[in-house]
Amino acid sequence: MATLEPGSGYFATTLTRSEVEEVYEVRKALEVMAIRQNGAKYSELELARLELLIAEGAASTNAEELFVATRAFHLGLAAPSPNGFLLKTLQSVWDNPVQRLISRSYPLDQEKLDRVADAHRRIVAAARLSDVEAVVQLLDLCHQKDL
Repeated sequence: MATLEPGSGYFATTLTRSEVEEVYEVRKALEVMAIRQNGAKYSELELARLELLIAEGAASTNAEELFVATRAFHLGLAAPSPNGFLLKTLQSVWDNPVQRLISRSYPLDQEKLDRVADAHRRIVAAARLSDVEAVVQLLDLCHQKDL
């Protein structure tokens, strides 16, 4: 990511730890609110789509593919919320260039892919039981920057 400094040109943008934590804090709050609103109730079709997104993420060969699958998974978790404004706001957080920069900054290896897939599978298992608190607790794992 680059920042334009008028009269000087473009410079690489780096994020502080605080900025990264702020993004995760906002995203987590919105996702938790959406999950609580829908009571962690998902149709079989919605659960199957989440499982497909887990497989896509696990098969990622680069950071962009993992970002796309992870973004779709988290937006899919929130999708049943009846609050359209919340969903649009959450999508704007995911679409913010800062979120993409954060996602691309982590090394992508098989261990990372396995950790993300495992965390997402555990979330889906809790969602199958409509266990709101378990989904929220497991979602917290996805918001740890080193997952």
